[in-house]
Amino acid sequence: ILFTAVVLGEYIITAERWNKALNFLIVAGVVTSVRCLLYTDLFSLLSYYNRDMFAKELLSAGLTYNAFTTPMALICIIAVYLVYKKSKKRYAIAYGVITLTLIISGSRKAIVVAILGLIFVSLLYKRNGSTLKKILIITGVVVAVYMSLMYIPVLYNAVGDIMQQMFDSLLGDNSSVTDPSLIGRAFFRKKAWEIFFDHPILGVGINNFSTVMEQINYSHTLYAHNNFLELLADGGIIGFCMYYWIYIKELLSSTLSYMHKSHTSPAVLVMSIFICLLIMEYGQITYYNISAQLI
Repeated sequence: ILFTAVVLGEYIITAERWNKALNFLIVAGVVTSVRCLLYTDLFSLLSYYNRDMFAKELLSAGLTYNAFTTPMALICIIAVYLVYKKSKKRYAIAYGVITLTLIISGSRKAIVVAILGLIFVSLLYKRNGSTLKKILIITGVVVAVYMSLMYIPVLYNAVGDIMQQMFDSLLGDNSSVTDPSLIGRAFFRKKAWEIFFDHPILGVGINNFSTVMEQINYSHTLYAHNNFLELLADGGIIGFCMYYWIYIKELLSSTLSYMHKSHTSPAVLVMSIFICLLIMEYGQITYYNISAQLI
């Protein structure tokens, strides 16, 4: 990651190369999404929806589930940014194609981030249209998406049901939660807090949350499915602060840049990506996700 980041840093030294790099990411996202759509049995997937089915299709393409959905959600944010910056429809089409693929994938966090990215960039980017107009358009889009997911049977079975359970779980109402993934994540959060309180300064060592799971013979022994709690459990408060200081630094820097310079600056993109990353990291691990770190 460090080597690639250094190479990219040396390459992106002009505005022209910066724009080329963003376009490369958009092309990569669209090509990957189209490849998944073409090689996925969508009829079977939508008729009897199962996220594992889509995950198997990704594996056949050489991708894992999170390795696909995480960067695709972040590329959606870039696409929205370029829609405003370049005023070209192809970026809107790219956003639509990638978001459609994310909906089919059933990734709750990726769908939420794709929508939130649209909201954040649209509100922050002030060159086109009034704020009120943007709010009305965004509200209409969000309501349309929500109604589609909740009341179209195919979409409800694919995404709506698990999204509703996710929000119920976040609000503390677990009485209607039947998704094994959400039930398991609640246990991981509880266990990670226990580990942190037992080892608050240095934690139990990087990637050792899985070791604790092995010691109690739990069926899932990989990670906590929560970047904040994984780092608190593994690295303690010191490791947590060492990792997230870059988030705080970049958010403060981009916010100051946004306030004192043009609203069309890359600060809009940086702010949107880091805010969405923080939201996404409540439901997954990204500190060793190479594609997420590079973006």
